[in-house]
Parts: sequence; structure tokens; C-alpha cells
Amino acid sequence: MPTTAAIPANLNPSKYAEWFLSCQDGQRLTVMFDHPRNMATVRRSDGLAFDLVRRPTSGAYTYTSGGNELKSEGQTVAWRTERLNDTHCEIYETKPVA
Repeated sequence: MPTTAAIPANLNPSKYAEWFLSCQDGQRLTVMFDHPRNMATVRRSDGLAFDLVRRPTSGAYTYTSGGNELKSEGQTVAWRTERLNDTHCEIYETKPVA
């Protein structure tokens, strides 16, 4: 069941199955994590999806593929795609790993 309780400041993707994001440019994104494969799928509200692979970083969580990148640190997420301007998003809802 998704939670809208206060989002922790030190949010770690490994504890969640999904994140729901609201971005500065008006986009709504859903991030679905596949932890065994170290992957995440970012789905836009228009249905377009991007499969990303987790990359080791220090202090943040980064998932990339081609020119697409999802980078999170705490409650803030930076979303970059090849064809659109970068945008910053806030996690407004989460769904924990079952």
C-alpha cells in the first residue's frame, strides 16, 4: 500500500518498490525498482517508459541508460532525458518492498 506519510530525508531506494514523483516542469513520474537486477523503470504519465541500470556512486543513487539518468539524494530527484531539459522532482508518495 502506498504511503503519503512524511518522506524520510535519507530515502534509500533499496527499501521501496515504487516512488511517485512530482517534477518542477509539471511531469509526474513513477519509478518502479527491480532490486535483484539493480534496475529501475521510470514511467511518465503519457506511458513512455525508460529502463535504467543502477550505477555505483557515493552519497547518491544513480540509475542510467543512454542519455537518460535518474539521480536521487534524499527526497530530491534529478531526471535527465536525451530530448528534454533536466528537471528536479520531489518524491510525494512511496510504496515499500513487500
